[in-house]
Amino acid sequence: MLTRGYDLLKSKKLGIVVGFAAAGLLMIGSLQMNFYPAPYAGLAGEDIRFFFDKPSLSHWWFYLLFLCLGVYGINAFLCTLDSVLVRLRARATNLTLYGGSVCHLAFLVTLLAHLVGGLYTTQEKPFTIGESPTPFKDVELRLAGLETTQYPNGMPKEVRAVIKIKKGDKETEQILGYNHPVTLDHGKEEFLLKDYGEAPQGVVLRVAERSHHLALKESLNINGANVQAAGLFMHPSLQRPVVRLVANKEGENPRQVYVTLGETSSKVVEGVQVFFEDIKVSQAVAVGLKENPSVPLALGAVLLFCVGVVLVVIRLVKRIAHQF
Repeated sequence: MLTRGYDLLKSKKLGIVVGFAAAGLLMIGSLQMNFYPAPYAGLAGEDIRFFFDKPSLSHWWFYLLFLCLGVYGINAFLCTLDSVLVRLRARATNLTLYGGSVCHLAFLVTLLAHLVGGLYTTQEKPFTIGESPTPFKDVELRLAGLETTQYPNGMPKEVRAVIKIKKGDKETEQILGYNHPVTLDHGKEEFLLKDYGEAPQGVVLRVAERSHHLALKESLNINGANVQAAGLFMHPSLQRPVVRLVANKEGENPRQVYVTLGETSSKVVEGVQVFFEDIKVSQAVAVGLKENPSVPLALGAVLLFCVGVVLVVIRLVKRIAHQF
């Protein structure tokens, strides 16, 4: 019984059947998502968790596809294993004989990469990278230059942002643009361009007739209190920017004060009149972070496939040369 099951799983006929079945189900799924998009709202990229988090009979094609690809992977693994064992038992030492097996192994790694990517790829909310260093994990990101070209109607044609990446004492440079992400950790982390333009980097506050340039989240001391420029936003009723100041003094609860931009608007903070004089802006890009742990596996699959193809070609060339 076990022998029959093993023979069935490694049979070439089974591989052909499930291979064509997978191709057909992919076609059916594409057509269904195109003509009936409502059940697939929220599906993005290669994320297959969507189908398991929201089980539905309308996704029947995907569940069958998942099963077919699983059987296909087992079939390919057993066929590859059987092929390698036959050659090893025959004590074949010619590496070109293993070219096909290496290609099959690359296919298996590709299937694994798609599975890992579909289950564990995440996309974070966009954040801004400006001319001031932006910390991210163990590196700092900084926008060093921004060039854009436009179509005659004013729509953006090309965006070329120079991103400086500093890790310890080493600084590298990458170009960010549409369809041209910045990558870290051998491609596991990708920064995708979402938008570009100018972004507020700080404010100018006049305190006791003296102007202070503060970056957002930076603080200054006013009468013994640590006053932080905690945030900047547009007040809908005033239609002017408002800075949120948070005053912290030892032994007291934090106090919030909102100051509107302009000479006629001021607030008393810790006994001192504070004016919101200006906003400091600089060029910036908004990026979305995509983390895909399957990228190293995909690169490994490409490398294996190239090695396998080279071995197959060498063997074919040798056979042709031998005939002549």
